[in-house]
Amino acid sequence: MASNPLQDYADLSDLYVQNERMTREFDANTEFIGNGTFGQVFKAQHLIDQKEYAIKTIIIKEGNLVKGTVRELYDLTIKELKVWAKLDCDHFTQYRSSWLEAGHKNKELVLTVHVQMDLCWFTLEGAIHKMRTHFDRQVNQFLPTLGYYMASELLIEILEGIDYLHNSRPPIMHRDIKPKNILIKGSPYGRFIKLADFGLATEHLKESMTHTQAMGTDKYMPPEVRLSRYYGTKADMYSIGVTVHELFNFDLYSPQPKDDNYVKITTLNKTLLDGFPSNRPSCADTLKARH
Repeated sequence: MASNPLQDYADLSDLYVQNERMTREFDANTEFIGNGTFGQVFKAQHLIDQKEYAIKTIIIKEGNLVKGTVRELYDLTIKELKVWAKLDCDHFTQYRSSWLEAGHKNKELVLTVHVQMDLCWFTLEGAIHKMRTHFDRQVNQFLPTLGYYMASELLIEILEGIDYLHNSRPPIMHRDIKPKNILIKGSPYGRFIKLADFGLATEHLKESMTHTQAMGTDKYMPPEVRLSRYYGTKADMYSIGVTVHELFNFDLYSPQPKDDNYVKITTLNKTLLDGFPSNRPSCADTLKARH
């Protein structure tokens, strides 16, 4: 049995390292899919069940630390994985397994957390591009009626998934909602949207609870997060508002729509992007408003 590469690190020696697992369980021909929060994602075929999975790798090393220790960042990563792992629901990309590899590169200790999850078809970002191409629309040019209804169905599923998070006990904030982190895959239950990348997700135990500031992607970040104020689940609603711009192919500077449907969605969007979190509707409010 190979020696534990962490045995000389007092604060890491208790961690279970599986440096051979990736090569032992998966085909060597992996394919790069893209980048996620804190890591890269690859497609790999499992040697036992012959199914293809997405494998996310999260690299932890001292050179990448902004603050804290390698152990603290590892523990935070595992805490966030546990939030995701308990979401056994069709709204989300399903977590399957995870393991740790450890070694040294240029004399620097490197931990690599591998996360095995279900493989999806493509991202919402890719779907938006396909819709623009199909309907021959430029960026920020309203979609035709069929495109509007397609986008509406996808938005409903996004809201249902986030509503599930916000109504969990305790509530869960995703904190990095954007088209790149929303995946598309068919299911026996007729759903297509799968929320993914829970690398920044956290439990919101009470309204007075503080959270790490400036978390998320800048374009989708609400002002209360950017300005280091208290924030809660309404922060996710702002991110949904920015996503709505892209999904329905308009922005704040688009001309006033003449179509009644677009009047409704642009009006809703203004409330989602309100600078005051208390003025933003919840997912439940938004879903009720469509009836």
